[in-house]
Formats: sequence, structure tokens, C-alpha cells
Amino acid sequence: TTYDEVVNLLIEKDVILYLVSRSRLIQPDVRESHRVDFLNRVLKNVLNDEEDFVDVYFREKEAAMNHLAETSGGRALYPEALSDLGSAYVQVAREIKSQYLLTFLPPDTSSRRFREIRVRCLQPHDRIYYRTTYRYPE
Repeated sequence: TTYDEVVNLLIEKDVILYLVSRSRLIQPDVRESHRVDFLNRVLKNVLNDEEDFVDVYFREKEAAMNHLAETSGGRALYPEALSDLGSAYVQVAREIKSQYLLTFLPPDTSSRRFREIRVRCLQPHDRIYYRTTYRYPE
């Protein structure tokens, strides 16, 4: 399945995705790997680029996970230590427990299959997570 197919399925099937990623937990171990270090040096030499490709790789993967979660109305969490995993799962459980359901019914004459919405919170310290794109059932 391609990335775009996953995004479309999340929207079509009305799935809210919460990701608790271990990427920041394993990144130090990946960086210490001799193979990864060798490949990083080779890429820098071949491409004549000083950017650390391990950092680029993890940034791109986290950006993709953030996009999947935000597209579905969920969130991606990145615990920094193994001891933080439990609190990340508790945070997800609290958010799921306190969700609200807002509905929208487009006009019968509308031919648009996808809708975009925006939800705002008047409290400056609060943040709302919601799906921005919706598919109207056929």
C-alpha cells in the first residue's frame, strides 16, 4: 500500500490515528551503528553534502507520521525516554476519552466529495485536534 493510499483510506474509513513512535528512543542506537556511520560518511562524500543523513531520515519519517495523524484527526507522540512511553499512552487514552463528535451535512445539491473544515478554540492555552478533510459518503 502506498502512503497516499493509506491517507485516503484513513479519510474514507473515518479512522482516527494516534501514533506513539519509538523513533527518538532508537535514534541514538542507530547513530552508534558502525554500518549506519559508514553509510552516512559515504553519502556525505558521494553527494558532497555535510548534512547528517540520519537526522534527515528521522525528520522525514516523523513528518510523515505527523501528517498521517493530523490528516486523521489524531496525533503523533514522540517519547524521549523509555520511561515516558507509559505517560504517552495515558495521554492518548485521556484524549480519546474526552473527544466530541461534530457533524456536518452538506447540501443535497452539492457535488463535492471532499470537504475541508476548520475548528477554533477561543481559549489561547488549549489546542484542538481534528480532521481537516472529510469525504462525503456516496
